[in-house]
Amino acid sequence: LVVHAPTNEAYKGSKFVIEAVEALQAEGIPFDFKMIKDLSLDEARRYYKAADVIVDQLLIGSTGVLTLEAWALGKPCVVYLQPGLFEKFYKTDDVPVVNANPSNIKDQLRMIIGDVGRREELSYRGRELVENFHDIRTVIDQFVDMYKGMMERPLHLPTGSGDIEYLKWHFQKMAKQEANARNFERRFKEQRV
Repeated sequence: LVVHAPTNEAYKGSKFVIEAVEALQAEGIPFDFKMIKDLSLDEARRYYKAADVIVDQLLIGSTGVLTLEAWALGKPCVVYLQPGLFEKFYKTDDVPVVNANPSNIKDQLRMIIGDVGRREELSYRGRELVENFHDIRTVIDQFVDMYKGMMERPLHLPTGSGDIEYLKWHFQKMAKQEANARNFERRFKEQRV
């Protein structure tokens, strides 16, 4: 069972996941697919627990909450990660995921569906990673220290145009990322034609 749970189908690259799934099923590769959408949290969790492979996002370049949930459940996760992004945090660039993007998702899904040993290896490594870096018992002291540090600092209210300029820059950056995703999608379609 392969599951995909997009909070936002455009940002998660869901159309590429669906196209890959349909192509693989047309090839006769035996697997089930479930898009987790419009379900209660309990229903979604049942699918996550039953899944053999969980597909997160293909465009953003970072782990999402779904990747962490997959690791916590000991499930292999397919997600696009930018190279080098996690080395400083996880002390390795060998993050236990199937790194996929719109151009290789079909091949990566074919590989992970057919390779039980690789799924098992990613399951164990993902669970170990989430325990070592995200478990509340591991990070609680860091959170308490950060919270105390924030509470000890004086409240910062906007004092001038610099704060407004930062917000403007941030929203422009987000708009540019969205435009880049649309351009990537357009170029990908053109290459397939």
